[in-house]
Amino acid sequence: THTHTHTHTHTHTHFLSAAAMVRTRSASRRAKSEDDPEVVPANGGGQPEKASEAEGVCTARDVLLFYPNIVGYVRVVFSLASFYYAPTDWRLSMAAYVLSFAGDLVDGKVARAFDQTSKFGGVLDMVTDRCTTAGLLFVLGVLYADHGFFFILLMVIDLSSHWIHVISVANEGHHKDKFVLENRNLLLRLYYGVYPFFGYLCVGTEFFYVFLYVLAAAPPVPFLFELTWFVCFPACVLKQLVNLAQLSSACNAICAVDAAERNAKAR
Repeated sequence: THTHTHTHTHTHTHFLSAAAMVRTRSASRRAKSEDDPEVVPANGGGQPEKASEAEGVCTARDVLLFYPNIVGYVRVVFSLASFYYAPTDWRLSMAAYVLSFAGDLVDGKVARAFDQTSKFGGVLDMVTDRCTTAGLLFVLGVLYADHGFFFILLMVIDLSSHWIHVISVANEGHHKDKFVLENRNLLLRLYYGVYPFFGYLCVGTEFFYVFLYVLAAAPPVPFLFELTWFVCFPACVLKQLVNLAQLSSACNAICAVDAAERNAKAR
């Protein structure tokens, strides 16, 4: 009996010691995983992987580093470079502006290709678009000082119409979605629903501003005047009509929500 008790005590002590060692090693591994984002895969495989990836958890940092959002950051850099060189080097300024504009054609495709669409990406894209256009309109207001008021007016219409439109659909979905726009102005539905029309107005308007800058800052370019006023200017005019329709429709939608809320309270 004594021998059995001694053996049992020795075994129990050995078990406690082993458990303590396991706990110590586990704590050590947890401390290492907290200090070092690279952890050994749970299946014991070869390459280390990030802790968030190992657990299948997406973090805010992951979203910030989505590929389309990185494209967006590059667009911001090109836009700022364009404004910086605008007074001194028209070639660099326009090259940077066109590259930023081209990024707007790429980021959406990248987001869909890698399944990395995000609300942050949508906001980044819209804000970059509006700020880039506003910056170029400011430059044009300086170059064409006698017509500065009109460039300010274009800036105000562009910023206000897009911002209020996005606010008006914030709880419904993306501001370009067909089902979101089904009760909106016909011109607005045509603009967002017919891609060639949408493309002509967006690209034509941007290049109208670009060509106005080149006409003022660069040596004469053959046929640029005709291209500016006969091809791009109509797109700009139509785009302003769409912006005004967008502004009116968005204001009406927000007021309809206000009216519905007041009626609900009155019941």
